[in-house]
Amino acid sequence: MAGPGGPAIASSQVAPHSVGPKCPRCRHREIWVSWVQMADDCPECGLEFGRHGWVAAVWVNTWVTILAVVAWVVGGMVATGARGSAWVTYGAVAIAVVVPILGYRYAKAVTVRVLFHLDPPEGSRHDTSV
Repeated sequence: MAGPGGPAIASSQVAPHSVGPKCPRCRHREIWVSWVQMADDCPECGLEFGRHGWVAAVWVNTWVTILAVVAWVVGGMVATGARGSAWVTYGAVAIAVVVPILGYRYAKAVTVRVLFHLDPPEGSRHDTSV
């Protein structure tokens, strides 16, 4: 079990370990109560997840969805010679519905990790003000 400060993680490790729903302090995997609800605290090290709002996760998820839809539409227009077709529209709608649902957990986990490193909890090994 990790101590209250948790193991030190270098800032260069933020990106490689950001993908996946894990605790940013101890990398414990069981931080989700359900598909869309994150636990209030990490069951392993006790890090509070509640202080990281869902607004940033929605922002990340929205931009990922927009980029996926634009890539699909541009690819569809290139493939059909800019005529467009129903499958381009149906595909864009499907992406706009499916990507946010499947990507929410990852967007939330990445957001929690980035905010943990930008604004570490007081007393943490990551807290530079101590």
